[in-house]
Amino acid sequence: MGAMSKPVPPPSEVLDRMPPADGAAERCLLGSVLLLGADDAGKAGRAWCFVTAEQGDFHELPCQVLYDAAKRADAAGQPVADIVVLGAWMKTDGAWAKLQEVTCQRAVEFIAECVQAVGSPLNFQHYWKILRRMRARRALARLGEYLLTLAHDDTCNPVEQGEKAAARIKLYQSKVACLKEAANGKNRK
Repeated sequence: MGAMSKPVPPPSEVLDRMPPADGAAERCLLGSVLLLGADDAGKAGRAWCFVTAEQGDFHELPCQVLYDAAKRADAAGQPVADIVVLGAWMKTDGAWAKLQEVTCQRAVEFIAECVQAVGSPLNFQHYWKILRRMRARRALARLGEYLLTLAHDDTCNPVEQGEKAAARIKLYQSKVACLKEAANGKNRK
């Protein structure tokens, strides 16, 4: 028997694609969080967003940073609906500098872009469902990439590769089941 060769990477035309994401929905959800008022209904909507949405729902790094900052500000008792106060809190927290670092624009412009993207802040659940679908698709893309990499790996036993693939598929299925339950209103804290 000949020596095993090095793994051959999967075709780049598949792996070089951008992961599934919807930047507009990400900005709309963030804008909704920022625009929901300080009244009880606004606080309840924002609380729903912070309990239900997760940082992993956002693909774009600036959106992840702003979401995390708004969630931490809310937990610290800061009025997230007041963008000036939120900005001041973000500056003392260090989140402002991080947001400036990861955006191609000034942090204030990115926040304004999120607020302006929103048709109605009352649609926050709709925006969140779009993000969850994109998150599930990104997980599926990662699974596909993993399976393609296994298929091209000549250094492993095909039976072992099949077992690894089956285990990864089960993991993907459990993640999707959790995302589906969350989207249907189950498992909320």
